[in-house]
Amino acid sequence: WEPGYSSGPLPKHAMEGNDNGNGVGRASARSGRSTPLRPSTQNGSRPGVGGGVRSGSSTPLRTRASADEAGMLRSPATAVAWANALPARNSVDVLPRSGGAGGIGLSMGMGGTASVGASVPLTATARPRFAAVHPKEGGGAVGRGGGRTAWSLGTEKSLEGSSGGAEEVPPKTLEEAVQREARLAQQYKEEVQHLSRPMQMLAMFAHRSNAKWVEARTWEAAHVHEVSNFGKDIKRGLSSVYKEQAIEALKAGKVVFQVLSSGQDHSLDAWSTDPWDFVAAVVPAKAQALDKMPGLNMGIRVMFAIVAAVSAVAGPEAVAKLMVVLHVHDGQVSTVYQDLMEHSHCGLQPEHVVVVAQKRCKGYSYNAEQQRFLQEPGSALKDVGPGFSMLQLCWESEANWANSAGQPVKIMTSVLDHLLKRGASWMLTKHIQDLSTLHPDSTIDVDSLAYTLYLRDAHSANMAIDVEYVNISGTQGVGNMQGLVLGSKAPRPAPPAGAKPQAFSRHRPSRIPDSKASTPPVTPPSPPMKHAVCAIKMSDLHTPRTQPLLLEPRYLLQQQQQQRRQYEQQQEQQDNRGCGKGGRRVAAVTGRCTWHLPSLQELLTSPSVFHPSLLMAQEGLVYLHFGIFDLTSHPGARCAALHAEGSRPDARRGSEDVEALIRAVCAQDAAGAFRRLVGSTAASAAKMAGKTQAPSGAMGLKRHEQDTQAEIDAKKARKYTGQRIVFLVSDNPASQLALQLAQSIFKPGKDLVMFMTIVPNSLAIPTGKMLMSKFMDAARATCVEAVAEVKVKTEAILEQLDSYVEESNADLVIMGSMVLAGGGTSTATVMGSISLCLMKTLSRPLLIVKANAKNANITWDQDKLKAVMHVDHGSRPLLKYMCTKFLNPLRSDQLYLARAGATDMHAQETGISRRLLENFAEVASSHRFAPIKKPLPGSFEADVPLITDTEKIHVMAVQAPSGRAPVTDNLVKLLRTTRCALLFYKGMDL
Repeated sequence: WEPGYSSGPLPKHAMEGNDNGNGVGRASARSGRSTPLRPSTQNGSRPGVGGGVRSGSSTPLRTRASADEAGMLRSPATAVAWANALPARNSVDVLPRSGGAGGIGLSMGMGGTASVGASVPLTATARPRFAAVHPKEGGGAVGRGGGRTAWSLGTEKSLEGSSGGAEEVPPKTLEEAVQREARLAQQYKEEVQHLSRPMQMLAMFAHRSNAKWVEARTWEAAHVHEVSNFGKDIKRGLSSVYKEQAIEALKAGKVVFQVLSSGQDHSLDAWSTDPWDFVAAVVPAKAQALDKMPGLNMGIRVMFAIVAAVSAVAGPEAVAKLMVVLHVHDGQVSTVYQDLMEHSHCGLQPEHVVVVAQKRCKGYSYNAEQQRFLQEPGSALKDVGPGFSMLQLCWESEANWANSAGQPVKIMTSVLDHLLKRGASWMLTKHIQDLSTLHPDSTIDVDSLAYTLYLRDAHSANMAIDVEYVNISGTQGVGNMQGLVLGSKAPRPAPPAGAKPQAFSRHRPSRIPDSKASTPPVTPPSPPMKHAVCAIKMSDLHTPRTQPLLLEPRYLLQQQQQQRRQYEQQQEQQDNRGCGKGGRRVAAVTGRCTWHLPSLQELLTSPSVFHPSLLMAQEGLVYLHFGIFDLTSHPGARCAALHAEGSRPDARRGSEDVEALIRAVCAQDAAGAFRRLVGSTAASAAKMAGKTQAPSGAMGLKRHEQDTQAEIDAKKARKYTGQRIVFLVSDNPASQLALQLAQSIFKPGKDLVMFMTIVPNSLAIPTGKMLMSKFMDAARATCVEAVAEVKVKTEAILEQLDSYVEESNADLVIMGSMVLAGGGTSTATVMGSISLCLMKTLSRPLLIVKANAKNANITWDQDKLKAVMHVDHGSRPLLKYMCTKFLNPLRSDQLYLARAGATDMHAQETGISRRLLENFAEVASSHRFAPIKKPLPGSFEADVPLITDTEKIHVMAVQAPSGRAPVTDNLVKLLRTTRCALLFYKGMDL
């Protein structure tokens, strides 16, 4: 055999064979193009592989390559050049069997050579452009006859030699078979380790390339501004002034929100993934037990969260001027337009939602012929990064906005010009997977925005980044970090002699310029900012020279350096703001940034303002990544670091943290403002009903057509994890007040609400439908599934109502009562008998709301529901119902436990009452409530009305005996005297 040509040098262990007189020679490479091996029988040599190895000769036989190539890797320069090559894509590995011929390993990629020994079996280690051969233990001698060579890809074949005279004997016992399998598994493991070394070499050089700019600068500890100390850091009274300026900026539309969906390296589509579907796939039990609003993907949730937060902070007038810039990749554009159309642009003006699409790129692989990295045609598409999204803000005709029909409308100018023309001056950047955005209390931090405005006036800061403190110990704690915040001591680079400032590029380049061809933009030197910081990506901190930035004490926070001596003495007694034992606290970026738009336009001149990173992927592919934090290292950047103590939830953006995701989504679903906003656009109702709606009213409010009887029956036949609620509708103020209270009880995604009214004849059906449409709109505002039915009176009202409740299998019945609030007139007596008879005949829980129940007046999306229940030995089913079906712990609903006759003649609580109240309180606490115990000295009917008026309690709940028991006089008296709603619960054990 003649060796194939190789395009590069070979390693030392492949150059030098083992000269033992048995025909082992030296293998060398031949420069030139790569050609396959071909058979040859010159000089009577036996078949072999390698640099012309002759049988029976102890003298190495050189090929036509230069003799000096045998020691090429002895110089460091050639060693680096060899290691910089990509690994081979395919490998042929032939492992030896006991008693057979020596093993031959060949790496087939960009050319390759190999050498073979005659005394010991050999296996190959894949390396760039060649194969290296290593001796292994065991195996027989190589025969000189016409041996047969069997090749396979990734499988084992035997090489039979004539000198051995016998083939391999199969294992005769199970023990021999197990030992042989273990031996093969060990050899396979060793080969996998050898094959991973070229990837490690490539990753090493990628890390060195990424960290080059970090190693060239001198760093110091970062100074972080504590937002909690905002009032102490400036003069008294100025903090409130800047807070008012921040709110006024929101009202005037000067603050723009930027949502980054592109540039996220995750397997899931961050925009279109419903977080509840993800939770159901990971932890199905929790997804079924929790109150949730399904049908909303992550992108729409973030949009609704921003709109709801701005409305809560600055009012509806701020929403009318609010602008949002969405960054998505080219595969998400159609989905984003469709979602915006279905959700009426989340309550924003269509032209105020700007969509910027980023084109994804393929991976790069090394081409040996051209000596450069080229795009791999079959590689996966990935985003270039959020830094590239920032560049797109400067290019003309790069963005669109979707009209009400979902059709894109091109914006001819650049996004920055478009925003500045509309009066915007600040931009808040949020990642779509930042879970803090979903929390209603942390979507917008007015104090941080006010602090940024102050730093702009006091220190000319043009950007601010939010940081969180991370405790690290060695390499632990680093995996969740996105970047490190440090201070830079390097002087600002001065412009070269004769250089002119680079013109602002308003057009998208045809391609990203090469690093050699691109010239960094020349920025006029600016005075340094006090306590300016830089954010460094974690991909730029993987070299030995950059690891001290994470581990050495001198790079800790400046606040910790001032107390370093105390820190070393009291490591084990650190508080929550300190480091753990053996660890250190560093400032890590959260991904939330604030940009001054005029200054940002001056900084974004070309791609050379970034430090592109090389990210490794499988199969030796390299992807180019632009990080948004590179702008903080720009010579013209004056960046401040802010930390809000105690006001930030878990800031990790990975949805793999299921518990953090559940907490964030549950908090958002429980927020009344969020539910009202979603309900006003009728988005969830549109997905459930599957109808086509026409927008009407403010904020995209949509009205649905009346469901047919078949659709109503289909909805009632479904299984719901919550309650089936029957609402008996009348055209009176009591029903309106009952609806207002019922809205705070409805749980979207779990409950079914069935509105029902009775009309005297068929001529009154249109009037009944008009009445029901008002109740349906109010129910859809809470995003709950609802149906409406108008029944014609066919029998006595009491019997017809009772039959409908039983047929619907209701878990709760709600009705209003004008009678119990009135006097003793004959009409009141007749109408009141219906309410009292339903209390007697129904075997379901009944909620009655009187017209004069002033305490039942509640705003469902703002107020917390308060309820008081009668504690007795037989009221445990009522307690469980209140904690699991009626109240909502995520909304912080309040439960009062009232025990009648709980004190003795000396006004001391009795032992029985105390133990009973404590037991009920423990049960309520297990359901995440914080109950308030109320021992009453007198009777329940006499003392509870005073508590309801004092505490402004909305609902009073009592346990009633099951069956058709008569209503007692004490209960009728309680109904007439109390000024809240009454829940009459009959013993349906849960």
